[in-house]
Amino acid sequence: MSINPVQFTLPAFEAPLLKGSISHGEKDVPSFSSSLTKAMNNLRDVHNKSNALIEEYAAGGSIDVSEVMVAMQKTSMATELALQIRNRIVEGYQDITKMQI
Repeated sequence: MSINPVQFTLPAFEAPLLKGSISHGEKDVPSFSSSLTKAMNNLRDVHNKSNALIEEYAAGGSIDVSEVMVAMQKTSMATELALQIRNRIVEGYQDITKMQI
C-alpha cells in the first residue's frame, strides 16, 4: 500500500512587474492607483455597512447583536490591514528615497 503525498499547486504569478514590461496576454492590467482606489472604496463600504448595522441595532431594529459584532470585527480587521499596507508602502518609499544613484 503506497501513500501519495499531498500536493499543492500554486497559480502562476501573472502580473507584470513593470507596466508594459512583460506581456501575459492580458490587455488591461490595472494600475497601482486604480487598485489602491478600489481597495479604499471597499474599505469605505465595509465601514458604511458596519455603521448602518450599528445604527439599525441602536434604533431597535430586528438586527441580531451577533451580526453587529461580526460587522464591527470585519471593520476593525479591514482597517488594521489598510494601516499595515500603508505602513509597508511608506517604508518602501523611504527605502527607495534613501538609495544612492
